[in-house]
Amino acid sequence: MDFKDLALEFSKASRHMKGIMKKGVDTSTEDLLSQSKNLAPLDEGGLRENGSTTPAKVSRHDITGEVGYSKEYALRMHEDMYQPSTPGTGRKYLEKPTKENEEKYADYLGSLVGDAFDE
Repeated sequence: MDFKDLALEFSKASRHMKGIMKKGVDTSTEDLLSQSKNLAPLDEGGLRENGSTTPAKVSRHDITGEVGYSKEYALRMHEDMYQPSTPGTGRKYLEKPTKENEEKYADYLGSLVGDAFDE
């Protein structure tokens, strides 16, 4: 393989990279949603059922995904101090699994980089 072939391989890989990484971000946000639902409080009705993800968005330099809860009290339940009635649930139900899994998500997304060269 000479430099011309190498440049061609890099060009081919970069075309596939954004699509592969977008799918990886979508997979990661779905996993985060699942974990956050298990921690969301049960005190207020419907919060767990109200979580959602937004499909990953690709910009020139970034690929971003979102996980959120749209109930009017979701932010209050996430931030305010209170004693949840169900052990293992409560505030910071989205922040905790994000911090606990950030290395896992980074490793997963990093592993996908090689997939761009395999296509």
